[in-house]
Amino acid sequence: MKLVDLVNFRNTLVHGVDLGPLKQELDKIIKHYSDSINTVDLDFAKSSNTAIDSFRSIKDSLSTPQDSINETIVSLNKEIVRRTQRFFTESYTVERELLTGVPELLTQNLRTLRHWRNIKLELSDSPDLHMLGVIQRNVNHQYPVLEIGCRDGEWTKYLVAGDPLYVAEYTDEFLHNAVHQFTRQYVPRVRQYKIIKNTIENLPENQFGFIFSYNFFNYLSFDSIKQWMKSAHTWLKPGGVIMFTYNNADFGYGAGMAESSVQSYCPMSLLRPMCESIGLEYHDHQDYVDTPFTPMSWIQFKKPGELSTVKLAQALGQIKYYADS
Repeated sequence: MKLVDLVNFRNTLVHGVDLGPLKQELDKIIKHYSDSINTVDLDFAKSSNTAIDSFRSIKDSLSTPQDSINETIVSLNKEIVRRTQRFFTESYTVERELLTGVPELLTQNLRTLRHWRNIKLELSDSPDLHMLGVIQRNVNHQYPVLEIGCRDGEWTKYLVAGDPLYVAEYTDEFLHNAVHQFTRQYVPRVRQYKIIKNTIENLPENQFGFIFSYNFFNYLSFDSIKQWMKSAHTWLKPGGVIMFTYNNADFGYGAGMAESSVQSYCPMSLLRPMCESIGLEYHDHQDYVDTPFTPMSWIQFKKPGELSTVKLAQALGQIKYYADS
């Protein structure tokens, strides 16, 4: 049985029929008949007690299948943990090559990078459209914004309300494409950073109100994501938020992607406590698994505190990119 089948079966059992409401109804019935016994003769009371005992027996019998299901869930979780241990000891091939920082390797793997991260936005009643609404509620001129993994700038143009805007990528080509979609007047204002050895050096600390990353952490090992979250905690202002997509392997689709080495293994059941151990607070998340579009997941964490600023207005007027000019 494949990992995706184990996870799907586990989730089916976990989210199966809830017997709690049925037990509560039986408790109400038992109480109702028990309260009525004192108002009738002994012969009728005896008959009622027989009915009450039957209802109690039905209630008790419900625990047997639930106990069996719980035991099966425990066994499935143990097998899932056993099978996924390798995901925490092996780096994915392209990530390992990117971490070398060798320009030749980056050039050779540019095609692979594009294959990885060439998913275009679908803004027609899709998860992307829903996520865009969340982003726009987090971005404003009062706080700097950082985009990690800007690709060709599909999302960058929706982040320009942040002031200033920082973008980071592995390659100069991606940075150029992301930034030069804007007018010549705006291009010099965008802070461009290279990602080298899986980090961004010399970023200001306690600066950013919002950090965003789309289809970037989906391909990094769990340990690498942990290092990025530590850095994000350093870069964010108190009250600032980081939002990113990832491969939630708590669902069958995500488990299958990890098992096929297409995306990394990053279940939310492990991601959330890891980020909280660093000092980030869970803020929000969304999983789009029952959708006609490609399944995806995003999550938000917040640096403890409240955002504050002395900035009253953005330095320049509206920002446009060439498609709008």
